[in-house]
Amino acid sequence: MRQCFEFVGGSHRKFWSVEVVGCHYLATYGRIGTTGQTQVKTFYAASEAERKAREMIDEKTGKGYTRVTDNAHPGASATLLASLGASPAQSPSVRRQPVMETVKTSRQINLDE
Repeated sequence: MRQCFEFVGGSHRKFWSVEVVGCHYLATYGRIGTTGQTQVKTFYAASEAERKAREMIDEKTGKGYTRVTDNAHPGASATLLASLGASPAQSPSVRRQPVMETVKTSRQINLDE
């Protein structure tokens, strides 16, 4: 699920949103009113990506960011989300886990040769 945060103070009017798609951590940030830019980090397991998201939320709130409505600011683009395994038909808060597939191959070895 995407979570959005804002920092408004002095001359700053910034947003930061975070979402986890499978084993990918996505952070979108920029000035309020813009689409911002998205940074993607890939981990070996979804639990690691979720841990990173929680860590960054703690860091941002510690710096004065406050949570706002989850869809208040743009997140990652639909094209980027689709490339990471999120179905475009799904709402931004619902993502499917990537499918891991193991393929076994076998080969016959003739020991008589």
